[in-house]
Amino acid sequence: MSTTIPGPPGSPGGLVTFGPHANCTLDLCPIEYSVYKYRPSVPANAIFVALFGVSIVGHVILGIRWRQWNFMALMIVGCLVEIGGYAGRLILYNNPFSFGGFMDQIVLITTGPVFYTAGIYITLSKTINYLAPEVSRIKPELLYWIFIPVDIICLILQAAGGAISVVSSGSSSTGVDIAMAGLGLQVGGLFFFSALFVDYLIRYVRKKPESPLTTRMRIFFGFLGAAILLIFTHHHG
Repeated sequence: MSTTIPGPPGSPGGLVTFGPHANCTLDLCPIEYSVYKYRPSVPANAIFVALFGVSIVGHVILGIRWRQWNFMALMIVGCLVEIGGYAGRLILYNNPFSFGGFMDQIVLITTGPVFYTAGIYITLSKTINYLAPEVSRIKPELLYWIFIPVDIICLILQAAGGAISVVSSGSSSTGVDIAMAGLGLQVGGLFFFSALFVDYLIRYVRKKPESPLTTRMRIFFGFLGAAILLIFTHHHG
């Protein structure tokens, strides 16, 4: 939806504040007319770009060392998507009325975690196979055969929703509804996965008292749980 405000004295017609045809700038329009009504922080968003960039390097090194090609690929793609999203935030600092910058950050930042959750599903599946697959209520392989397709559907819905919003210039709520459906499905899938994750840990501790989790494994599961929690807070942020 393109929003128009009266232009300055002597200007032809009005100024478009939002949409693919937005022509407002900070020189012509007050910041209050922009989508967020403020300029995103350059230091904060630059830090996120840098952190995701460093993460890519780390995942490349560890992925090659341990030959975890699928996990490495998912993490790299996720980081690249997030970098693109925060780059969109930096664009909004220079021009808070940039429709391209707005769509970049809203679509990419919300879809990036799809790749992280896929990596988490694969990681837990391999961990269960390593520890005690017989303790799990479902076959470990089913974790990614069930949840990764759900992630793919979420990605398609969010991408389609973003595309519809761009094509309609925001005039239709259909794109937003589709994207939110994808986001909701992703959160629901992650919640169900988290329940299975906790259930497995409880069952393992009860059924394998002779093989307690090592300190290293406890730390691993702690960070895995923290990653899931951060993805939840990312979606609700």
